[in-house]
Amino acid sequence: MKPLSSVIKKRAERALDAAEILMKHGFYDTVAFLAGYATLLYTRAVLLDLLGEYPKTLGLRDLLLILRDVYQKCMRFEEAERIRIYLTKEKESLLLLEDAYLHQETSIKYYSKEESSEILVFARKFFRFIGELSTKMNNSQPATSHQY
Repeated sequence: MKPLSSVIKKRAERALDAAEILMKHGFYDTVAFLAGYATLLYTRAVLLDLLGEYPKTLGLRDLLLILRDVYQKCMRFEEAERIRIYLTKEKESLLLLEDAYLHQETSIKYYSKEESSEILVFARKFFRFIGELSTKMNNSQPATSHQY
């Protein structure tokens, strides 16, 4: 793992840990925001590890599409297919994460304890899914370039 991507992954993990602490104190909007932010950071770190760069303006689902393309170009078709299925199967949860992060400052939506808990649980599952994929990829040859 490269130094910068390692730091970004650690920041993502700390953001998710902070969300869990804030959950106990009832700061549900911030929990949802941090969970969305953490998943975005973590995915960017994985792309940075694989490509040496990542787009800073795209949402989580867009980053997953780029990650899927990287796996396809590296002839890792099983992993690319897992991402495709994940995008379909977890579409609603991914949208919740994106909304929690992107609309925090421009929306009047308030997150309930149940919604925040659901978002937080899904974010942890997301970390495991992406972490497993990136571990497999890092054990093979890295990608050299990708146009996003």
